Amino acid sequence: MILGMVGMIEYNIEIRDKEFRKAMSALAKQNADLRPLFKRYQVIMIRSFNQNFKQEGRPKKWKPLSPSTVANRRKGSKRILQDTGQLRASCAVESAPGNITRFRKNSLVMGTNLKTAKWHQDGTDPYTITPRHSKYLRFATSSGWRFARQVHHPGLPARPFIMIHDEDEKQMIEEAEKFSVDVMENL
Repeated sequence: MILGMVGMIEYNIEIRDKEFRKAMSALAKQNADLRPLFKRYQVIMIRSFNQNFKQEGRPKKWKPLSPSTVANRRKGSKRILQDTGQLRASCAVESAPGNITRFRKNSLVMGTNLKTAKWHQDGTDPYTITPRHSKYLRFATSSGWRFARQVHHPGLPARPFIMIHDEDEKQMIEEAEKFSVDVMENL
């Protein structure tokens, strides 16, 4: 079983390929320690997460940033979900803040527990932003600074970055088959 976690919400990623299930069943019967296989899976998943960020969504591209979001960026970058790199790192770098990587005998848990991750992964409904420490909000727009007592945000579009693609699944199946052969040969 492989689990991906985002924002303290669990996403179960299940591979339904018959050959994969057969190989995993054989390993379970041998009471094999799957951690070495899951280390291989970790490499595949990190590569997949990084490609999702690099291509800004795949197979379907993420919705572009609004002009006001770009205006509020440090350097005006239009790279989606990549202003600081914290979200990407929290998924792909074990030592990064928010990273979740746990290996167990029969499972691999990977992902992030950053609060904002769930909002970006699943999107949000519209919401209202109000000031916490003053009477007015101050924010940049593409035409300059604006002030308001509240802002009605249209919500964030879903931009799934933690997902396994068909080519990743094929690699995982190949790795499971190789691992299964290695385990059987060493019995």
